[in-house]
Amino acid sequence: MPVGQGFFHIGEVTIHHEAGSKTVRYIYDCGEFRSHHRERDREIDRVSDWWSGHPVNLVFLSHSDSDHINGIERMFPRGGGLHALTFVMPHVHPAERLMSWCATYVMDVAMSEFYESFIANPVETLRASYEGATIVEVIAGGTDDDDVTGTEDGSPAPDGWSFDSPPTQSPTHSGSTTKAGVPMRISDPASPHDSWVLVPHVGRDIAENREKFVSALAIQLRIRDADAESALSNTQFVAELLRTCRRELRESYVLSGTSPNASSMSLYSGLERPRASTHTLRYGDKSIEGQQCEVGWLGTGDAELTEDSGRIYDLLNSYRRFLPLVRTVTTPHHGSSKNRAEKLWEKLTNALYAVTAADPPDNWEHPSSKVLTDLSRHSFVHLLVSSASASEVREIVSVPDPPKRIFIPDPSQAIFDLWDLKQGGHDERAVNDQTDSR
Repeated sequence: MPVGQGFFHIGEVTIHHEAGSKTVRYIYDCGEFRSHHRERDREIDRVSDWWSGHPVNLVFLSHSDSDHINGIERMFPRGGGLHALTFVMPHVHPAERLMSWCATYVMDVAMSEFYESFIANPVETLRASYEGATIVEVIAGGTDDDDVTGTEDGSPAPDGWSFDSPPTQSPTHSGSTTKAGVPMRISDPASPHDSWVLVPHVGRDIAENREKFVSALAIQLRIRDADAESALSNTQFVAELLRTCRRELRESYVLSGTSPNASSMSLYSGLERPRASTHTLRYGDKSIEGQQCEVGWLGTGDAELTEDSGRIYDLLNSYRRFLPLVRTVTTPHHGSSKNRAEKLWEKLTNALYAVTAADPPDNWEHPSSKVLTDLSRHSFVHLLVSSASASEVREIVSVPDPPKRIFIPDPSQAIFDLWDLKQGGHDERAVNDQTDSR
């Protein structure tokens, strides 16, 4: 969705089967940076009208930067409007959330009470704000070979998606947890392995960045590093820092020179296995209709995917069987030159479209000319989504039912195949990838 310098992606997956049909609606981030509140609210109101009367099954929050989540309150207003059933977000160290807050604070961006409460304790903030919602935190370390998270018997969950095993309730985490790379399936009960899947990924924590920030904070607070590290595990201490030590937090962030994007969560949305499908892409008033191709979408948020960080290899391993199925990918961190993802472009052999969400201040190079050159080198078509309504990217995907083979048992009859080609389902989504350059 075109919200300016931020990120707002929505998707709707409808599965048709003999018993009827079911639709799963999801959101991946909802926010903007500083100067595009009006555009953000315009797009949120459009989505609210489209989905009025229907629940949003899954809300994925890639990380704690304000420009990715500051639209959540308007998207899901208390006492009315749309209703979110499940929130999915990365489990991160409190220091990383504080770095996100600092990155916003140093640029004089207004922050709501909800946002500061989320930084201190995201799970409890969401629980208090959205009664009955399920909160799932994604932990680094999984692969696409892990079991799916969900209901214990693999039956469809009440809101339309099915699981093989339940989330883990860990004594060290306040919410339920699942591993990075574990799919969430949306499928026909009669054909559970021909699924549309949503697969979140979180890379390994960059301990060095966190330690630099914690050490700088300890100096500002005049306590030992170990005491600062220990105190940050107390959500009340973090909340008190946000109320009374804003200058010290700012100085710690500036002096440590760290990035708040270490654990930004990526998301694959697409088929679980290859199948002939039809893909239509609309960009403003331009349209490319009815291509027979792979149809997966990969959102990278603000993930640090340079070779130097090593985190690109976590992502490639987690998504290794899905990468050939990707048609559209978002450029990491709005196409920032500090986050060139050459290895990712090399592995996306069937992808064609690279979408950058950016409408930055004049002194930010988003997207970078270096990134655009990288994309050109790998034959990507680049689409820029800004705050202008005409820059919206919409993709419509039609997936036929898998072929069914029927054998005539009478040997006097020739054995033949019957191919059932009725329409099986579709995924319709609107994309705006935007992430501020920090």
